[in-house]
Amino acid sequence: MLFRCTPWMRPLLLCLLLWPVLAFAQAADIDGAITAGIKAYQERRYQRAQDSLASALKMLQDKGIVDIRRATALNALGMVCLARAKYNESERYLLDALDLYKRLRGPQHPDVANCLINLGDLYYSANKPDVALECYTNALQLQEALYSQQSPELLVVLSNIAGLHSEMERSADAVPVLTRIIALIDQLKVDPGNLIWPLTILAAAEKKLKHPAEQEKALARVIPLAEKAWGNQHPDLLPLYAELADVRFARGNYREAESYLKRVLTLQTAELAPDDPLLATTQYKLGVIAMAAGRHAEAETYLTNALSTRFQALGEQHLDTAASLTAIGQLYLAQQKYNDAYDVLKRALDVREKRLGATHHDVGVTLAALAWAELMLEFYQDADDHAKRALKIQEGESGQEDPGLTQTLYVLGRTGEKLEKILAAEECYRRGLAIREKADGPMHKSLLPFLRGLADVLRAQDKQLDAVEYQKRMRAIEEKNNL
Repeated sequence: MLFRCTPWMRPLLLCLLLWPVLAFAQAADIDGAITAGIKAYQERRYQRAQDSLASALKMLQDKGIVDIRRATALNALGMVCLARAKYNESERYLLDALDLYKRLRGPQHPDVANCLINLGDLYYSANKPDVALECYTNALQLQEALYSQQSPELLVVLSNIAGLHSEMERSADAVPVLTRIIALIDQLKVDPGNLIWPLTILAAAEKKLKHPAEQEKALARVIPLAEKAWGNQHPDLLPLYAELADVRFARGNYREAESYLKRVLTLQTAELAPDDPLLATTQYKLGVIAMAAGRHAEAETYLTNALSTRFQALGEQHLDTAASLTAIGQLYLAQQKYNDAYDVLKRALDVREKRLGATHHDVGVTLAALAWAELMLEFYQDADDHAKRALKIQEGESGQEDPGLTQTLYVLGRTGEKLEKILAAEECYRRGLAIREKADGPMHKSLLPFLRGLADVLRAQDKQLDAVEYQKRMRAIEEKNNL
């Protein structure tokens, strides 16, 4: 018997026949809206993205559908609102997405970790760094349970955690995370350019922690990578060059510092005005290095240019100007221009004492140089006073046996002789000799001034035999060193 359809049954039968088609069409509409919304978000067409995702959520709600598509749409809509700085709306959507992911996927699922990272981004943007850090940390713990320790999936959240620690001035917390990121990138053998950011941040963190050796190590590694990625003339290289030059300069590695300072100077000359104080700082450092290398004419050019710029831009009472005056004074001492040295060092001392106080390290440096100039100009009492002050500062910083004390001890030995404080002079010469023997060995030419001074003060005390012994040591050293 054939089935016959009555007229009133035809609409119902038609609806039943079309139901699979309608259901498929609605699913396609929902999926299509979600896909379109995510694509628009990626293209930064945020209003279109929001409209598409809201439409998908409405269709899901109207049909009472609670599946993974709803969580996906909520998560994507939260990110759209974040991009539009609608933080309250973003938080609501992302928290709903997180809850749904946990219910549908279970609490140990990559989608849960990714949603936590999105929440961390939200709280970071909303200036809630502690909450952001908590989200990132939870995401990392989940990813560590899901993946291996060498998985590339860990890089995003590790970078976010390291960046937050750095911005929150938690350098001690940032360093181990950055070290882990660098090791992971090395293990993955991906583009070495990915190391530029973590190495740069690591160098900054080590600087704040006052770890110059580790800072130098990070900078020395990142610079070749940055040069390869950006080219040798890229302006972003300037701070990297400057930082490496500074740390090497501060550690006394002048030869290595000089090459980078010259690169800095080249880039600064192209970018800065001739009277920019930053340019003067680089010239000052190059002048100090040239002076230490005995290239006095070159040093004078750098130092006088730096002083002129600092004097005009900053004024004579600025500490940078005082630093330039001190350096030029030291250069004049090396050139035996003692009157010129005396004049500029007095000016530098006046500024440094006013700005830094009587016991600051930089005051000690200027006092020591000024005392030498005064000794050479036969201002013995002033030289003695200033050398005693310099020695007290130096001993407080470096201890009793630092080689940096010996010039000041020599000045005090000489002024002691001239002011007829023979026993005080002998004590200073003996201290200086012992320090130099320990630093340089028993036959180094640096011992000669102290041996000569001891011979003189011993003769002044009628200790001729003792004086002769020191004279014999002097001759032996002179013969060994062809002096």
